[in-house]
Amino acid sequence: MNITAPPAYEAASLDNAGATLTRRVHQGDAGETIPNSRWAFADCSSTPFPGKPNAAKVCLDGGFDTNHIYELVYTAKNPTVAGIGFAATRDFAAFLRGDTGAAEVSVVNPLAGSIDNGLIFGSSQSGRWIRTFIHLGFNESKTHKKVFDGAIPHKASNRGAFNVRWAQPNRLSGTQHTEAQYPGQESPQTWDVSTDPVAGVTGGQLERCRKSQTCPKITATYTDSEYWQAMMALNTSDAAGEKDLAIPPEVRLYFLAGTQHNASDLLKQPPFVQPKPPLACQLPVNSNSFFPAQRALLVALRDWVASGKEPPASAYPTIARKTLVPIADVKFPFVPASEFSTRGVAAQRMHLDRGADFREADISGVMAEPPRAGAAYPLLVPQVDAEGNHTDGLRNTAVQVPLGTYTGWNVRKTGFSEGDSCDLLGAFIPFFRTKAERLAAGDPRPSLEERYPTHESYVEKVSAAAAKLVADRFLLPQDAELIVSQARAAAIP
Repeated sequence: MNITAPPAYEAASLDNAGATLTRRVHQGDAGETIPNSRWAFADCSSTPFPGKPNAAKVCLDGGFDTNHIYELVYTAKNPTVAGIGFAATRDFAAFLRGDTGAAEVSVVNPLAGSIDNGLIFGSSQSGRWIRTFIHLGFNESKTHKKVFDGAIPHKASNRGAFNVRWAQPNRLSGTQHTEAQYPGQESPQTWDVSTDPVAGVTGGQLERCRKSQTCPKITATYTDSEYWQAMMALNTSDAAGEKDLAIPPEVRLYFLAGTQHNASDLLKQPPFVQPKPPLACQLPVNSNSFFPAQRALLVALRDWVASGKEPPASAYPTIARKTLVPIADVKFPFVPASEFSTRGVAAQRMHLDRGADFREADISGVMAEPPRAGAAYPLLVPQVDAEGNHTDGLRNTAVQVPLGTYTGWNVRKTGFSEGDSCDLLGAFIPFFRTKAERLAAGDPRPSLEERYPTHESYVEKVSAAAAKLVADRFLLPQDAELIVSQARAAAIP
């Protein structure tokens, strides 16, 4: 292709003399500057280079390729007013709940008197938005009432740059291959007050709502991808990576072990169906669905909010139990990926200095670009067992009765910055069917026939695991029935 997706903001001038375009194969490589004569602010979709002038697009002589990360630093114009969505959500939700201070008296509330409790759910980017919403104090209405009683920030291990000049709300932050320097990963990443000596920040994401007594009850759920790609460990450990931090009573944390950021649908793709590798990745994509656990935890949050019934205890890896460990201590037993390096596919957080006009603790203000990288934070990820599956967290039936190794990371292949992470995609590394096959491949993990001598033995193990999860309120009975029925239909071993 001869054109990228358009920049989020138009260039202030079509003259690229003051702009810099670089490229590099890997995130950690030094950038190679592309001569300004070889690119232009232009549209080349129908006109060859230098194309038709366009302040919102970039054209490169010879085109862009999939094996490089391109980075453009330029002067833009017309920043969009950002951050007002927090106030709009607060006021609209408060109005629907009958808070008369949230709207003009003449406006009719169509739900007047019908709402007893309010829950808010967000997944990934919208989950990060919820965390920012709570941290900035927007769960307090203009009349000082609680807006939402419960919140589920799902797959959201940090906040986001939703309230800065030149905000780009659709952009991620912190993944290994892309967006490594985009804001959102700033401290505090903890719910309770903590001190980050690297950043010089003391704070917590519940500080403001505690002062106004408007904190919601929070069920925060995470996949393995958030540990490898979004610094999830810094939610529960200190900045030195040496000790666990206390979790506030308003918060429950659940690590959905063996799952990836983008979940498969259990109804369409049972865990025994082996998907193919994505276009840019070396390994088959993770087929372990977190949806059943999500549904059970939603019911638990509803009961917690509506009747005060305590939800299941938090379930996540910790330093004390040695289930949250330095990445060098994680040993996968069998990973058929060329040039594989656990360190290469994990996002390494650095402290980023964004200038005097940027308010780090609130992720607000004006950013200096590019930021200046400082000290590195420790890189901790969940420990795995001899099968390569997680030893801690909410371990569903696929992890307890595995058909392979389920990870939250995957590896890029040749032509796509080989060895880097496929960012938010995980992997499934199936067990071999027979002992002879796995010995020939050098796989130390027992084969399917060694694990499950008969089909009935496999079904029995799945049934027992499902029943225990139902008893612990981590699985709904109807989902347990579906999972067991799928096990019966599977050709295992």
